[in-house]
Amino acid sequence: MDWWNYLEPETNSWFCTEGYGALVKHRWKNVPVQFNTRAQIIKWGGKGVQIETNNGTISSQTCILTVSTGVLSSGKLKFIPTLPMEKYDSFSGISMGIYNHIALQFKKDFFPHKTDGYIYYKLNNQKTSFPRGVAGLTNSSGSNLSYFDAGGEFARELEKAGEEASIDFVLGELKSIFGSKVDKHLIKAHATSWASNPFTLGSYASAEPGSFHLRKVLSQSVGDRIFTAGEATAEEWATVAGATRSGLRAAKEVIKIL
Repeated sequence: MDWWNYLEPETNSWFCTEGYGALVKHRWKNVPVQFNTRAQIIKWGGKGVQIETNNGTISSQTCILTVSTGVLSSGKLKFIPTLPMEKYDSFSGISMGIYNHIALQFKKDFFPHKTDGYIYYKLNNQKTSFPRGVAGLTNSSGSNLSYFDAGGEFARELEKAGEEASIDFVLGELKSIFGSKVDKHLIKAHATSWASNPFTLGSYASAEPGSFHLRKVLSQSVGDRIFTAGEATAEEWATVAGATRSGLRAAKEVIKIL
C-alpha cells in the first residue's frame, strides 16, 4: 500500500546544490526554531500541554508532535498520562527502515557520464540471507558528487561496521567495475548512519504488512491537545514532501480549535 500511494512529484525533481538543509532553512526562515532543546516528557492530562525539555518547561494550549516513530516506539519520549493504546500500535506498525547514502566526491573527469549517470550491477552469489550491494548516481546534476544507496539489513550491517567500512565497500565495488585506480580520483567521502542517529533511529517510516491503516491513526489528534505530523503520518508516502504537507495539515487543525 505504501508503494501504491507513493507521492510522485508534479514536476521534475532537482537536487539543491547547497544541500537539502539549506533549502528547508530558506523555505521556513521566518519560523522561530530553538536548537539543542530535547523534549523529554509531554504532560497533557490537565489544561493545555507542558513539555519538559533539557532547557526547561514549555507550556502551550496544544503541541504538534513530529518525532519519528523510531524515537516514539523507543520510549525515550514520555507521555503523562500515557497515550491511547492505538497510538502505540501505530508507532510500531509504521516502523522506521534503514536507507543510507554513501557520498563520494571525485575528480570531475572520472566517470564516463558527465551528469546523472546511474550505476547498477549484478550482485555476487554470496551465502547471505539478504543482498549485499549498492546502487549509485554519479556526477549528480553535473557536479563531481556521487552517492550510493544501501538499504535493509545490508545497510544495517554496513552502519554497524562504521563509516570507513561503508566507504571501503563502495570503493571496492567501483574498483571491480572501473579498475584499481579509483582511489586516486577520490577527494573525500561521507556515509550516513540513520539507524544509530538518536533523533531518528531510522531513515524514514514504512507500514508493516497489514498496518497501512495505522498511518491515519498516527495522524489523529489526542484530546485536542497533541497533534501529530511528520512523514510517517502522510498517507501519500513521500519523505520530506509528505512531512511538509502533514505539518501544514496539523497546523490547520490546531488553528481550528484555538
